[in-house]
Amino acid sequence: SSGIAGDKLRSLGTSSLLRALLICCPSLRYVNSELCLRTQNSINSSSAVLILCDGVEVSNLDFISIYDVGSVEVIKSSNMYGFRGVHGVVLIKTITAEESINRQR
Repeated sequence: SSGIAGDKLRSLGTSSLLRALLICCPSLRYVNSELCLRTQNSINSSSAVLILCDGVEVSNLDFISIYDVGSVEVIKSSNMYGFRGVHGVVLIKTITAEESINRQR
């Protein structure tokens, strides 16, 4: 897995979270409107990664502002997230979620 700070994403000069992730994480690609990891794909089924923002599944990164992102973690494959996590997981934590976690510590 690889972690990317929100500040690093914002420093790339794009307001698109998707574009910033594609720049920062070379293993990610955008194919047929799906975010995928560069792995072997089945032609017949989706190889999209599971995208979670503060624990909630998200289908479209356009709804998440890059200015709200505290950090992003890209996990290659994870059984922790069931069948949907088989092709990888992108965990997005917003700044407000990270602040509330830090306050609880």
